[in-house]
Amino acid sequence: MSQKTQRDSSGHRNLGSVSQFPTLQAICGAIFSKTMHFSLPSGQRLRTKLFKRSLFAVEHEGIRYVEQNTKTQSAYARRARDGARIVWAIRVARKVDNQWVACNDWLGRIEDGVVWMK
Repeated sequence: MSQKTQRDSSGHRNLGSVSQFPTLQAICGAIFSKTMHFSLPSGQRLRTKLFKRSLFAVEHEGIRYVEQNTKTQSAYARRARDGARIVWAIRVARKVDNQWVACNDWLGRIEDGVVWMK
């Protein structure tokens, strides 16, 4: 008997615990601990940066991972103000013909250690 994939109200699929994705776990850990320089499990060094002057973010392989802005009025912001740890994954560049091309594609989020993606 196959188990149906769990989806949220936005249609994002529950991919399971962030611990199943060591690179993603390292990125989220750096964002929430406000660590400026950190290493991925592969040994690659990355750094967090401020996005919009107040949000911690990491860019890796064309994807920007950014913490939830608690100053908005969204349901996600309310949850973050109440203590939820939310990081958004947004594709900001795509490799086409061996060149990076800018784009803006919301891929999903990591919320309280659970990965939700399109």
